[in-house]
Parts: sequence; C-alpha cells; structure tokens
Amino acid sequence: MIFNYLKELNGNICPGFFLPEIGHYYLNEKDFLKIKNKKPDLIFIIDLALQEQDVLTLSSFSKNLFIFDHHKQKKIGSVNHINPQTDENKKSADYPSAGWVINDFFNKEQNVLSMLGAIGDQGEKVRHNPDIIKILHRFGSSFDECREIVRYIDSCYIANNRENIYRVMDILGKKPDDIRDILTDPGILRNLETVNKEIERILKEPHQKDGKKKIILKNIKSSFHIISDVCRILSEQYPDFLVIIINSSGKDIANIYFRTGSNRTDLTPLLEYAKQNGYNAGGKNEVVGIFCPVRKVTDIINDAKNILKL
Repeated sequence: MIFNYLKELNGNICPGFFLPEIGHYYLNEKDFLKIKNKKPDLIFIIDLALQEQDVLTLSSFSKNLFIFDHHKQKKIGSVNHINPQTDENKKSADYPSAGWVINDFFNKEQNVLSMLGAIGDQGEKVRHNPDIIKILHRFGSSFDECREIVRYIDSCYIANNRENIYRVMDILGKKPDDIRDILTDPGILRNLETVNKEIERILKEPHQKDGKKKIILKNIKSSFHIISDVCRILSEQYPDFLVIIINSSGKDIANIYFRTGSNRTDLTPLLEYAKQNGYNAGGKNEVVGIFCPVRKVTDIINDAKNILKL
C-alpha cells in the first residue's frame, strides 16, 4: 500500500523494504547498520511498535520518518507519528489494522488490503463490521474466503520463508484488487500445509485451565512463529479467559503472548511493566507479546497476574 501510494506521488521513487529477523519485533545493531547504509530519504515504520530509543536512532538516519501503527504506544513528538492510539480525537476501535491507518492518512478509501489486515489482526471480531462487509461486497468475496487468503499470506512469515514473503508482497502490490492468485500458488500452499500441521500438533498438547481465575496457560516449543495463531484459536474457544502462551523453543529467549477474549481485560499495563524491566514488548488492549530470558518466564507471568488482578 505504501509503495503504491508513494509511486502515485512520485513515479521516480525507489522504495526499499526491510524486515527484521523473523519472529523479532525489535531491531539489533546489524539491522540499524543495514538501514543506515541504505542512506534513505524517507523511513516508514509500519505495524511495528519499536521502543522510543530505536525510533530516535532511525530518525538520525533520515529527518523524514513516519510511523503508521495501531498498537498501544506513547506519542513520539519528534517524528511523524500516525497512530489512533495516540490521538485523543480518534477511537482506536475504528482502526482495526495498520492498513486502515495508512488509507486514512492518504485520504484513500478502505480497500481489500486494509480489510485483509483487519481480518488477520482481529479475526472473528470484525466479521460483522459494516465497513468490512462493504469491502467484501465490492470485492465479490466472503469473510471466510478472505480469512483463508490471510492464512495463506501469514503462512510465509510463520514458516520462516523470506522468499515467499517477498513473493506475496509482489502479488499484493501488483494486483491489490485481484489477489486470489495467492490461493493457487504452489510454494505458498506448501507453507500453509506445513504450518497447519504444526498448529494441529501444538493444539493437541495439553494446556492448564484455571476456571476460578479464568486463565488458560499453555507451554509450547516450536521453531515456527505460531504463537499468535495458537493464542487466537484458544481465545476463540475460551472467550471469557485470559490466554497465555509461552514459546521457549529458543536457547535463552522465550516469547510470552497474552490475549483476552470477550472480557476485554486491558492488557496495556503489561507494556509499561515490560518497558520498566527492559523487555522487548508490543501490543494493544487485547494482545501483548513479551520477549524475555527463559529464566524470567515464571516471574513475568506471576507479575502479570498481579498487575491484572487475577
């Protein structure tokens, strides 16, 4: 979306794309060096809640830095920070995807790509969203078909396949109004089949259920980035529970993922807690992910329970 809109403004623009290490929602020293060496005129941070210091470092590479996001963040006043979560005049619920924020900024009508982002991010919560229904009607599709397309798209990232991530971007960019080709792409289909088998394997493994505190706790070990999918599936099965998934497949670093269902517990206090303790974290009211040393997992979960008064 960004590439297409920039080309409309200036046909000579040469956009580049940088993706951090798959599964990481932060930048390391090598990442900063790669970006700096590109000598960019403009930098766009999209759907990635970087720490303020990381944003300020990037802004030293280019004075023209834009953030498009809808995660819970504090306003960074020294850059162009476009996020309904930081704007008192906007309701964050009206922006179900980062693509929604981008279209609003460029004065564009909400389209198939921002709709796919909303479905991928919010799932069943946007099935009856009037704006989503309008786009589906215009696109000539159903919610379930578009959710399937999202699964195909996401499988590339989940399966650690950078080549197919770029391939999907190429398909979406060239034919944003006719994206069903993704459903018949052999390479992407293989990704999805592999990912689905891994999710099925993980879901068959037992989890802990605390009916009194309404908490589902599940430990997993997977080299695939399925923690969000597993958490969303369990959250749909247990809509009144807080779902906590821990993936400790790494040597020293674990990923803890929190998701609320219909009880709408505000998880954003966990973001401030993570920041104060030096952990990389990101999220919104209903979803928070924290990267931490494996040895700190139990402490973090206990602290989270106390913070959320569970």
